[in-house]
Amino acid sequence: MIAVFWDDLRQSGTNRVYHWFDAENNRYVVQWSGMANIHGGVQTCQVILYDPAHHPTATGDGLIVLQYQAVNNNDTTRGYASVGIQNDDRTDGVLYTYYDSYAPGAARLQDGRAIAFVPAEHQSQTTCDVSPAALAFAVPEGGRQRRSLHVANNGLPGADLVFAIDQVDPDVRVGGEKSLEGSTVLATPDGY
Repeated sequence: MIAVFWDDLRQSGTNRVYHWFDAENNRYVVQWSGMANIHGGVQTCQVILYDPAHHPTATGDGLIVLQYQAVNNNDTTRGYASVGIQNDDRTDGVLYTYYDSYAPGAARLQDGRAIAFVPAEHQSQTTCDVSPAALAFAVPEGGRQRRSLHVANNGLPGADLVFAIDQVDPDVRVGGEKSLEGSTVLATPDGY
């Protein structure tokens, strides 16, 4: 969903919703021209959907620009207008304004304002703590040893940490004459 100016708007005469494909600039435009709300506020605004094949972004998704030539967010009886975008299964979105409230730093709707929703590449910024940095010990024949390794994901929320743990015997050379054949290694989930 793209909510350019989500309010009860009325069409009359030539004050209607128009759309066109701007082939020269590879974009699709929908315009609400001279639309009135219940309080007589007139809105002329548009959404421009840019073709990502001609206007590439970091994610390959399309750039969305909302433009407001004339905006009157004055519908106090019905909670003003909502502006934002939402994905198709309604599980994620970006709310620009709702009930005349704005996110910190967001500019208020006004004549001449443009708002761009620019797809940004996800930066996971994963950081990891490993303690101790290395484990080195000898296990005598028939013996057992137990050591703990702590791995923590200290990244930003949503950052996934993927890692692997390998067992390496420094005395065994790949392609060499030594072999681990016949050895048994026991591991329990509680030990990792």
